Amino acid sequence: MKENQRRLAVLISSLLALYLILSTVFYFVFPLKQEHSARDFHILLTETIHNAIEKKLDAPILLSMSMSHNTLLKALLKKEENYTEERLTEIMKAWLGDKKRVGKCSTSFLVSEKTRRYFTGDGLVKTLDPYSDPHDIWYNDFISRNVPLALDVDVDQNNRQIWTVFLNARMEDENKNVLGVCGLGITMNELQEIFNEYENKYNIKINLVDENGLVQVDTSSVNIETNYYSTQVFSKDDDYTYKKLKKGFAVTSYISQLGWYLVVRNKELKRSEFLLDPHYIIAQLLSFLLLLLAGFLISRKISRNFKSGGNAGNVDAITGLFNRNYFKEVYGEKGVFNTTRYKSIAVFDIDSFKEANDTMDGDKILKDVTEAAKQTIGLNGEIFRWGGDEFAVLMEEPVNQAYDSCKTFCHMVADEGKVTVSVGVTTVRLSDTIKKNYYRAAQGCYLVKEMGGNDVKRS
Repeated sequence: MKENQRRLAVLISSLLALYLILSTVFYFVFPLKQEHSARDFHILLTETIHNAIEKKLDAPILLSMSMSHNTLLKALLKKEENYTEERLTEIMKAWLGDKKRVGKCSTSFLVSEKTRRYFTGDGLVKTLDPYSDPHDIWYNDFISRNVPLALDVDVDQNNRQIWTVFLNARMEDENKNVLGVCGLGITMNELQEIFNEYENKYNIKINLVDENGLVQVDTSSVNIETNYYSTQVFSKDDDYTYKKLKKGFAVTSYISQLGWYLVVRNKELKRSEFLLDPHYIIAQLLSFLLLLLAGFLISRKISRNFKSGGNAGNVDAITGLFNRNYFKEVYGEKGVFNTTRYKSIAVFDIDSFKEANDTMDGDKILKDVTEAAKQTIGLNGEIFRWGGDEFAVLMEEPVNQAYDSCKTFCHMVADEGKVTVSVGVTTVRLSDTIKKNYYRAAQGCYLVKEMGGNDVKRS
């Protein structure tokens, strides 16, 4: 046994030494490799930035869409003439103020198609009139696009002229007639903070650009809606597109939820700069250590234990469920389901969890809700802890049966008397991406929470 270990140690040392020698020779003898490595690194970096932007905007986008589908609000707009302006303002002020707090955004708004009155959480602001104020043309522009949601960068006239990313959501009645536009606004500063962090750390330049090449988000406000990119660097064909420029290169990624392109630019590195870059050195050291660890584990023939250890980062420590990282590794989020096993997908979260966590044992609540889920909606499916108090469930039952199981789950949690849950469930469409399937279920969950929670919404 000792002899085998000695031979294995020699073999691993030789392989590692060879790896380092070949790596160094390769970068000095074949200069083109540094460009490939820089490209790969910045594609990964662009993906990280892409995910950070989506994480920042996903919740406000979902809430904006939820606002636009609110049945009570639609009914109010249909019979707007039955309310005095004072009463309508009072209702809108309370409702929009609540959405602003829930969404943690700088503003929430609604414009009536019938009267063009513009409401925010502060009340009635104005009546849109593009003839007297050209700034108001945004409403007609958005309506004419005939899309359910679009982002619009503009100064917020009601918030000290601060640059704001508005999430405009179209409201329609059952006959597809326009009732108005509602949504949320996020200050440009919130996205600029994300960009600043990566720009300072990696010496890059980040922009969000519309399909015409016009800059929509920049760390310098003077460049917003004044600078242009050549549309030749854009492509919707691939997730990440690498283009060489006259000076350096650009990596672009189309963010379908926004209808914008993420552009990450950097100067072209010289060979000496690349080899001395601390991130490159760290990556090489990590590769060295991982190779050493892999060789040792394989030699000890503990592949089963290694597999378990490898999943440790993919298992939620509190509930014991697989987490979102595991889901992304197994299924991906931008791809489609490669199995017909799952017929429905459900999303649920715990109502008023923050308040419950302040007065009770939050970990105990998560464990109890997880156990109830396992006994009901998890019997013929797979449950994931998506993050915080939000969970996703892949279910083998058709949506009607899945809906009944979710109802049972709601009642079981409520009967415990500690908390309640809101659930959205929808049919898995194999033609849609996994992300779209998830969003449809998540939208139902948000609608339930908006109506007070403790229920199931099927879509």
